[in-house]
Amino acid sequence: MKNEEQFYLILFSSILFCAAIVLIFGKNDFLSLDLFSTILITCLTYVTLNHTSFKVPLIRSREAPRVCIEKALLFWVIMWAGISGAAMLCLARLTYCAVTLNVNTSRKTNEITNEILKAIVALLTAASFSILYINLKSVLFNTDKENALVSIFVISIINYLITDLLQRLTERFSYDNENHASILDNLFNFASAILIEELFRFSNQNFLIFLLLSTILSKLVLLERKYRLKLRRNERSKETYYKLVEALSNAVDAREHENFGHLKRVQIYALGLADILNLSHSEKEAIKLGALLHDIGKLSVPEYILKKIGRLTQSEEERIKNAPLVTASILEQVPFDIPVVETVKHIYERWDGKGYPDGLQRQEIPLTSRILAIANAYDAITSDRPFRLAFSQEKARQFLLFNAGRMFDPQLVDLFLRNLSIFKAQIENEIDNVTKTNSTLDPTLDAQLQKISSASQENFTLHEIARISTKVSNFNLNDTLSSIAERVWKLIPFDTCIICLIDKEESATIVHATGKNREKLEGKKIKIGIGVTGFVLREGQAVVNADPAEDFLLFDLDPTGYKTIMAFPIIPKNREVLGTVSFYSTQMELYDKDHERIARALIETISEIVVQRLHLMETENKALTDPMTGIPNAMALEKHIAIKITAAQQNNSEFHVLMLDLDGFKNVNDSFGHKVGDAVLCQISQLLRQQLRETDFLARYAGDEFIIVTADISLEEARILAKRIEDSIYKYSLPLGHGKEAKVGISIGIASFPRDGDSIDQLIITADQAMYSVKKMHKQTQRLILETQSLIELDQNTLMA
Repeated sequence: MKNEEQFYLILFSSILFCAAIVLIFGKNDFLSLDLFSTILITCLTYVTLNHTSFKVPLIRSREAPRVCIEKALLFWVIMWAGISGAAMLCLARLTYCAVTLNVNTSRKTNEITNEILKAIVALLTAASFSILYINLKSVLFNTDKENALVSIFVISIINYLITDLLQRLTERFSYDNENHASILDNLFNFASAILIEELFRFSNQNFLIFLLLSTILSKLVLLERKYRLKLRRNERSKETYYKLVEALSNAVDAREHENFGHLKRVQIYALGLADILNLSHSEKEAIKLGALLHDIGKLSVPEYILKKIGRLTQSEEERIKNAPLVTASILEQVPFDIPVVETVKHIYERWDGKGYPDGLQRQEIPLTSRILAIANAYDAITSDRPFRLAFSQEKARQFLLFNAGRMFDPQLVDLFLRNLSIFKAQIENEIDNVTKTNSTLDPTLDAQLQKISSASQENFTLHEIARISTKVSNFNLNDTLSSIAERVWKLIPFDTCIICLIDKEESATIVHATGKNREKLEGKKIKIGIGVTGFVLREGQAVVNADPAEDFLLFDLDPTGYKTIMAFPIIPKNREVLGTVSFYSTQMELYDKDHERIARALIETISEIVVQRLHLMETENKALTDPMTGIPNAMALEKHIAIKITAAQQNNSEFHVLMLDLDGFKNVNDSFGHKVGDAVLCQISQLLRQQLRETDFLARYAGDEFIIVTADISLEEARILAKRIEDSIYKYSLPLGHGKEAKVGISIGIASFPRDGDSIDQLIITADQAMYSVKKMHKQTQRLILETQSLIELDQNTLMA
C-alpha cells in the first residue's frame, strides 16, 4: 500500500474511531475529556521519544555535560513549536464555535486559553517525566553516570520553571479551582508513557499515528460539545438570573415607591432612547439591567430618610450620596460581561460636574448612565412621593428643559422629549396601570410585593409617629394627637377616629376627633361603662369588631353607615386607664389581625405621648400657678396678655386690664400675723373669681396685687365691674374670734388696649398708675372721713360739757 493510501486510510479510520468514541462517551463530557487528554499525552510522548526523525537526549559515553544541556534545550524548542501550532489550530476552531453560537468572544477566548494551558501543562509534565525516565535508564546501565546525572538535573530545573509558569498562567485565566495538572494526573500520564514505550517498541508506528489522530479529532469534537453544553447552561442561568434580578428590583421598587412600576417604566424609557441611538448589544443589556438595579444601594439608606418630608441634614445627604457606591460594590461581586457597574455607579452624576459620587462631567459620564439619569428623573418627578405630589407632564417637560446642560446631557434631553409619546405608548402596551406592579407578575408575587410595600409604609409611619413623640414638648396635646391621626389612616382604614381621656368627674372627654363628624364629636362626654368605648374605659380591655351604634347614640349622632369599631385602652406601663382610641369604619365589615397588631403598636406610642404631655401640662401648670391661692401667677399673666394682644390686633378689637391692690393688707399682717394674711389672700382670690365670667382671666401679680384681663366688654362695663368688685371687698371680713375680724379695702386701676398701650408693659404700667390714683383718692377720702368723725366727736363732747 502506498504511503498516500496509508495516510487516507489512517485518517478515515481515525474519524470513525472518533465518532465511535463520541457516541460511547459523549453523555459524560468531563469523563471523555479526561480520558482522551490522557491518550493524547501518552501518544505524543511516545511518538516524540521513539520517532526515527528525532532522538531524545540520551546520555552517551564520553559526552560532555554541555552537549547534554544542548540536547535538552533542543528538545524543549521542538516540543514548544509543535504544541504551539496545535494550540493555535484548537484556539481557532473553538473561537469559531463560540462566535457562531453568538456568545461573548473575549470571555470564551479566556476559557479556551485556560483549557489549552491546562493541557500544555499536563503534556509537558508527562514528557519531562518520560525524559527523566530514559535518562535514569542511562544512569543505571551506562558507565558515564556523571553526565547523565547532570542532564537529569538540568531537565528537572527546566521542567520545574516552565511548569510553574504555565500553572501561574492557568490560574490567571481560570474561572474555577479545577487543576488538571495535578501531580497524580502527571504520574498517571508518565506511567502510561512508559507502558506504551515498552509495549510498542518494535510495533508498527501506523497504529500509533492512527491512535494519535483519533484522539485529536475526538478532543476537538468533545470540546465543541462541551462548550455548546456550557452555553446552554449559561443561557438557562442567565434567564434565571434575570428573573432573580427582576424579583429583587420589584422588592426595592415596592419598598421605596408607593406606586409600583417605577423601575419598569425607567427601563422602557431608557431602552427606547438606546434603540434610537442604535447602541450596541452590550450597552443595551447594561441599560436593561441598570434600570432594574440602580437603586439597590438604597437598601442601605434608612427609610425615614428616603421618605422624609422636609430638608435633609448634611449627614442624611451623605447617606443618600453613598447609595450609588453601595450599589456598585454589590454588583462588582457579579462577573458581568457588560458595563452594568459603571452604568449604575454614575447615574447620579451631573452634566455640569456637580453630581456624585465622582463629580464626572459631560462626556466623562458613561452614555448609558446619562440615558438612565434622564429616564429615572422623568419618571420620579411624574410620580407621587411622600414629600411632594407628582409633576404634570408639562411641568416635568419644563424641568428637563431647564436642567438640560446642568443636570442632563442636552442632546439626550431633546431626543427624549421628541420621542416621549412613543415611549409612553410602549409603557401602555407593557403595563396595564403605571401605578401597579408589572402585569407579568403572577398574583402570588403581586401579593408578596403588596406585603413589602405595606411593611415599608408601616415602618415609615411608625417611625414618623415615634419622631413626633420625641417632639411632644413643642406641641399641645391636641396638635400632637392630630399629627398622629393624620398618619394612622395610611395603616388602619377608618372613617372616624376619636381619642378620649378620663377627667376628674369620672367621665371621659373626647379631646381629639378625626374624619367624619369631627366637629360634632370633639368635646363630647362619655360615661364610663356605657357603650363600646365606655366599656373599654372601665375594663381596660380592647374590643375589636363590635357594633358602633351604641356609641353614636350616646353622642346624639346618627349611626347609620358605620359597620364596625375597634377600640383600645390607653394604659401606660404600671398605670391605670387614661383613655381610649376608637376607630369607626363605614367601609370595612371587619378589621383583621394586621389592623389589630398595628393598632396595638400605635396605642403603646400614643400612651407614652399622652403620659408625657400630661406630665408636661402638670409641670407647666405648676410653673404658671400661684401655689398659695391656686390661681395663675405673673408668668401665666404675661403669656395670656401676649395672646390677647395678638388676637386683638388680628380682629381689630379691644380688651381691658384691671390692676387690683388691697388696701390695709399690711395692717392685717402686722396685727394678726402672716398666717391670717395668707388666709385673707386666698379668700379674696375666690371672692374675685366669683365676680368674673369664665372667659375672664384672674392672676395674682405680686404680694397683695391682682390683675384681671377681660374682653368683649366696653370700657364703661369694665368700670362697672370694678365698682362691683370694690363693693364685694368692702363687705368682706374674716372673723377671728373674740369680736375681732380682719378687713381690707381695694383700689382698682384700668388700662385698655389699644387706647392705653400696645404692649404688656405699657398696659400694666398704665393700669398701675390708674390704681395708685384711685388708692390716693381712697386715702384722701379716708383721711377726710377720719377728720369729720373727730370734729363730730369734739362737738358732742363740747355740748355735753
